Amino acid sequence: MTTPTYLPFYVLVGSFTTIATILVGLRNALTDTAWPKYDRAAAFRVSSVVLIAWFLLALALGLAGTYRAAPDAIPTIQYGIFIPILIWRLVDLAVACCGPDHRCCAAALDRWRAALSSAGGDLSNPLCN
Repeated sequence: MTTPTYLPFYVLVGSFTTIATILVGLRNALTDTAWPKYDRAAAFRVSSVVLIAWFLLALALGLAGTYRAAPDAIPTIQYGIFIPILIWRLVDLAVACCGPDHRCCAAALDRWRAALSSAGGDLSNPLCN
């Protein structure tokens, strides 16, 4: 099966839009904190570099054929989906249980939890109650 010529363009535009949205949300969450300007800028820089590097790594792995399906091979696409979710959950647990040691993540998660809680969701962490 061949890939339609428009598909890589759509995927890249969607990926860039997602990354930009995450960075705008992080910047907005950091501006609501009482941190010094230097700390906010450093947290945003580090988070931006990690997010963009992660995307570039996933892109390079995809272009190298890591996730390519073959009839006689075990599928590997689940690792590209499961590992980022697992790492995010570990970061979420670390922030929820370790407190302000992870201020950047805590600021973003607090804002996210407040927004979703006001919409009627229950986002309490059962490990920290």
